Amino acid sequence: MSYNKFIFLFLIFTFQLISQGNVGSFSRIGNDARTVSMGNSGVSLIHFPNSGYHNPATIAFMQNTQANATYTFLSLDRNFQTINFAQKIEPRGAFSLGLIASGISNIDLRDGNGTQLGTMSTFEHQYILSFANRMTDNFSAGITVKMNYAKLYDKLTSIVPGFDFGFIYLINPNFSIGASIKEIGSKYKWDTSNLYGQDYGSSTINNFPQITRFGTSYFYEPYNLLLLGEAYEINKNIYYRFGSEFNFNDNFSFRTGIDKYSTATNNPASPTFGFTFNYPFQEYKFALSYAYVLESFGLFNAHWLTLNTTWK
Repeated sequence: MSYNKFIFLFLIFTFQLISQGNVGSFSRIGNDARTVSMGNSGVSLIHFPNSGYHNPATIAFMQNTQANATYTFLSLDRNFQTINFAQKIEPRGAFSLGLIASGISNIDLRDGNGTQLGTMSTFEHQYILSFANRMTDNFSAGITVKMNYAKLYDKLTSIVPGFDFGFIYLINPNFSIGASIKEIGSKYKWDTSNLYGQDYGSSTINNFPQITRFGTSYFYEPYNLLLLGEAYEINKNIYYRFGSEFNFNDNFSFRTGIDKYSTATNNPASPTFGFTFNYPFQEYKFALSYAYVLESFGLFNAHWLTLNTTWK
């Protein structure tokens, strides 16, 4: 078997993995330990920079500048990291920047005789820019412009933009509802002409599934308890997410949640847990968050760590 044919078969296999509803799955597993540990139900969550990932409209209610970085511990040589920054724009706006980086490393390349040809890696990146504005004291709308950049092989890459839209309404300071439409126009466009020439190359388009999300959050002040619930539609299936956060004091909080719950499919839900330690230092507030996720079908566990910094 020739080297090019081996690569061809590898790419066919990879296309099958990312085809249909699985395309861009890295962009849907979460963005930070805090929201992941609450079942990823962040479409109505305010005062947090990564909430722009779930719903761009939520960042308009931020009070301070925030930045964070997330690292995950995953199985099967997978890697996943995020970074985010968010800041207010006076008088009623805000913007956020983010990067989601995912990939698989140390893929063993061999020819048809089993001879090792080296190793390779693949990656999927999503660059995120969000804007939001409060139309009234209680209502905001936002938009996210994202660039989906992926590489399967040295000469096989895809760069295509996508968009998110969202809104959020505060019924009162402790009760909010939000909705968003995600991955509008997001896709991968592959052209193998650079690998196999014009005579043998082909063009393939893999569309990201569009996601519609609606959720609510309520902070019950007497018990320092935050409750979240969300429904979302993807590939004509409805799923539910639930989460809670209990603040023991200003320095420690515990969270739990359920992600991907559905009565219409046989896919199991994912239970989530996590906690945060807060440490104020002068005008800064540091927060270290951890999340534990039992991945679908219970085969592997995922561990998330996020370091968040807040300042005026």
